[in-house]
Amino acid sequence: MSTDRDSRLPALYPITPAWVAPDQRGRLVRCIEDELRSGVGLLRIRLPLWSGDLVRDLASELSASVEAACARITLDADIPGAQALGGGFGVHLAARQLAGLDERPLPPGRLVGASCHNEYELEHALRLGADFVTLSPVAPTASHPGAEPLGWNRFRQLADGYPLPVYALGGMTPDQLPEARRYGAHGVAGIRAFWRSTVD
Repeated sequence: MSTDRDSRLPALYPITPAWVAPDQRGRLVRCIEDELRSGVGLLRIRLPLWSGDLVRDLASELSASVEAACARITLDADIPGAQALGGGFGVHLAARQLAGLDERPLPPGRLVGASCHNEYELEHALRLGADFVTLSPVAPTASHPGAEPLGWNRFRQLADGYPLPVYALGGMTPDQLPEARRYGAHGVAGIRAFWRSTVD
């Protein structure tokens, strides 16, 4: 389903590689700034090897570039970090985190995304007032090798008529955007294939 919100969200949603270590910060900053300069409008920082403070320091360092690019960045599962940063920063909620929330964690205008894998999580994200969701895994993916893929037909069943923009995630590349849209996606999200330069 097309909504007014769709037009404010780009079709591609790159995610930082989870294996990037803190000592690669300089390289990561350059890669993110390259993406922003190239026109990427939305990006998710997911760095499980980093402490929360280090991720927030990174986001703060990027804030001028984010503002200059009129872009937005979501911090992975870090509600306090997103609250402390400027308006260009939001949060992307993990599925377990989403399940424990009863109200939207950020005010309107600050992006709230949510990771969803089934109809129950999609319904909760909608009730919570999320701005968009990722729905995964669509296809087998190296980052979650044991996860059962949804496949495109099941993806369409879940995404069809859903009021929020849905990003297809899991085994996706930017080239699959037209296919994803045929199955009801707003866009596609992913890691390695979404970066113009090598992060690691």
